Amino acid sequence: MTNKVTQKSAVEYVLAHYELPADVREKFESMLVSLEKKSGAIRKPTPNQRENAELRGVIFELMEVGKQYRASELTKMLNAQRGSEFSAQRVSAILRQMKLDGEIAKVEEKRVSYFVRNA
Repeated sequence: MTNKVTQKSAVEYVLAHYELPADVREKFESMLVSLEKKSGAIRKPTPNQRENAELRGVIFELMEVGKQYRASELTKMLNAQRGSEFSAQRVSAILRQMKLDGEIAKVEEKRVSYFVRNA
């Protein structure tokens, strides 16, 4: 299996394996510093990510502990409470994230998916 060649790995390879003039080597080293700085940057969440995080909390509060909900039911409840039109796909994606984080559980009965709030 070969590793994917990234800009950083390419610059590191050139610096390690080739004899370069001082000005070119300096330029490559500054590129490497720039790439390392860029990859380690802490990025702010996008407006959509902030809204989805808020929706996760709202959905969690809408659900009763132990009661099973379909994604379409939760979409209708969310739209009624918020007075907006969120799609079932978006709510389903948020529910999937909540399930992966352990906030809710997913149960299947007769090939129908239900989501249950954990305690």
